[in-house]
Amino acid sequence: MADYRDYVSFDPPSHVVENVGAEAAAQFRVTGRDREIMERALAEIASTPEGLDLLKKAASRGPDGKVNIMFDPGGYSVAYAPNDFAIGTQDRSYQYYSTETRQYHNLSVQHLLVHELNHLALGHQEFKPENESQAVRETNKFMKKYYGEPNRDEDTTTGRMTGGTPELDLDTRFRRFSDDVRADYMPQQLMQNLSSIPDGKALHLSPELQSLHALKDHPQMFSQQVALLDHNGGLSAVMRDSESVASTLLTNMPETRIAARIQSPQVEIAALSPSPSKKTV
Repeated sequence: MADYRDYVSFDPPSHVVENVGAEAAAQFRVTGRDREIMERALAEIASTPEGLDLLKKAASRGPDGKVNIMFDPGGYSVAYAPNDFAIGTQDRSYQYYSTETRQYHNLSVQHLLVHELNHLALGHQEFKPENESQAVRETNKFMKKYYGEPNRDEDTTTGRMTGGTPELDLDTRFRRFSDDVRADYMPQQLMQNLSSIPDGKALHLSPELQSLHALKDHPQMFSQQVALLDHNGGLSAVMRDSESVASTLLTNMPETRIAARIQSPQVEIAALSPSPSKKTV
């Protein structure tokens, strides 16, 4: 597995130390729990081909070949060309607006890191609305694929401050799969699989899957429900309970075999035709 440490430094860069002095620069160093959380997030990001490429591109912009990540007490997260950025405490109480769900969602530390890395990798030299929209688009792609996160509005002025506890929010839904496995999780495939289950038999599904089954004929609402369940942990519950769900379906639906396969934590649910010659899943 690629090591993010080849491309990241948590120490204030030399030009910052020279400008403000070593003592003042120390306040920008990422330490303690914040560093532990960021390191976990960066390890996840670097374990994906897109994330590793993003880190490499961002690091290559600077003279020392590394991205310098700092802490900004009381500030907002911001990228400083060519290869520095700071994670600010203000963003910990910030929620972005999603045009998918029409709801507000917390900014995870993974989202913050990928967003600022995109600014550096794209070579943004200053704040412009078009630069912000571009970084949001690229971040949405990554966060949707690997965390199931609802897309953020490209107009970042639609976000809001909550006044909540200033703690970094670590998204625990990371999933790294091959494209063929992930295809089974995408809303379109999931909707098709659930559509194979008759309405009368859907009562044997978990509450989360029942909520999706009820929307199987309404693609837009189905996708929104998938995003909502993924955001609040509902899909994780389905994945954890998939074996017992499959067992219940096999017991109560003798005319249909349901194959549920955990792909840690990916789950595939496929409705199969009757097969009298083969009774096991």
